[in-house]
Amino acid sequence: MQKKINITIMALAVTFTLLLAGYAWYTHKPQTSNLKPQISNLNQLLAHRHATIDSALNVRRHFRSEMAYYLRTHLSDDDEYALIARRNRENDSIINCLLSERQTVSINPFRKSAPVVRDLTIIAMGGYWNLKGWHHGMPPQQRGLLFDEDGAYEGKVDELFWPVGLGTFRGYDGSIYEGEWVDGRRHGNGYQLTPGKNIQVGAWLANVYKGERLKFTEERIYGIDISRHQHDIEGHYYPINWKTLRITSLGVHNDKNVVGGKTDYPISFIYIKATEGTTITNSYYSTDYKQARAHRFRTGAYHFYSTTSPAAEQARHFLATAIFSHGDLPPVLDIEPSDEKVTAMGGKEKLLDEVRIWLEVVEQTVGVRPILYVNQHIINTYFDTAPDLLRDYPVWMARYSEYMPNVKLDFWQLSMTGIVTGITKRVDIDVFNGYREQWQTFINTQTIP
Repeated sequence: MQKKINITIMALAVTFTLLLAGYAWYTHKPQTSNLKPQISNLNQLLAHRHATIDSALNVRRHFRSEMAYYLRTHLSDDDEYALIARRNRENDSIINCLLSERQTVSINPFRKSAPVVRDLTIIAMGGYWNLKGWHHGMPPQQRGLLFDEDGAYEGKVDELFWPVGLGTFRGYDGSIYEGEWVDGRRHGNGYQLTPGKNIQVGAWLANVYKGERLKFTEERIYGIDISRHQHDIEGHYYPINWKTLRITSLGVHNDKNVVGGKTDYPISFIYIKATEGTTITNSYYSTDYKQARAHRFRTGAYHFYSTTSPAAEQARHFLATAIFSHGDLPPVLDIEPSDEKVTAMGGKEKLLDEVRIWLEVVEQTVGVRPILYVNQHIINTYFDTAPDLLRDYPVWMARYSEYMPNVKLDFWQLSMTGIVTGITKRVDIDVFNGYREQWQTFINTQTIP
């Protein structure tokens, strides 16, 4: 039986070698056939070659945009920074080659790129093949290429020929994963680029993407959001000691990701609830706003959206209550209705229409684009048909987890159980998606004029 298997593998290796040789001959054989095609055929050929190159360029430009977003919001000592920076340089080189190829095709549509043959090692069960032929057993250093119906893996394999350790998978759909593997599955830290989708960076568990674990240090920009609930606790009033505000816990999920093990961070910004619907006002808003400004905290106001009243009226109620001073953070629309409430108001499209109305009314009055506060369920359920909202407006997202949401966002509300000295009750903890340089850019370009 083993002998039959070995003969089959050798036959496949020989077949592969012949196919490679045949392809090399075909791509370089003299073009002795008709060299004067009809103009219509020439135009079709040009159009096809241009379309193929343009499609590849679109994918690579998307990858460049995704990697630029990651590199812009991270520092060089973050886990996957070096890998992504290297991949970004390679991607730029590929874009330049494609642009050059497109120009060449326009001049000579019959030119075919010469194949590049590297000293590759192709692994198959029981052995491996390289340019020297077929070999039994494990290849040197246990590295090589594996193929399946989805794409090709290049990297280390274990004794059972499963991907293990660090490796790269290139899918036939254009996707690229580079990172850690266990038993043939993505498992550990890595990143994935997929045409038309957000870059995925961070932790993988048995082929499932979990998200990015941020490293929490003093270099990050932290904030809190408060309402009357930080004052009214079980029928008693508790003031805020503004002079002592400092974060001493990021909540149950994230203290374990604190570099150095101790949470003790200054607060850089504070959002305060101003209004809800068309009738509810936070009675502590004005006092808290003035105190926050007096103690030199960057301050902003948010409105809690209600599904039971017109968005334009809610916007006017918010604008009549909130205070907007030069340098304040953009206003926020807090959107977190239940599915039942969305159904009762008329469904998804009605919700999105009302959200747009509120945003437009407030932006026209205040002069800056408001921020959308959402959670993962709201995005997945209602914003899947409104990608422009997530693209055109800043996003503040709630996800109470050790993993950051895989959404392009400006703020992440990572916990509702944070501890802040000077505030009696547990507090929502927020982190800005970036560092000092990005924070200063946000302040310079998106705060109240």
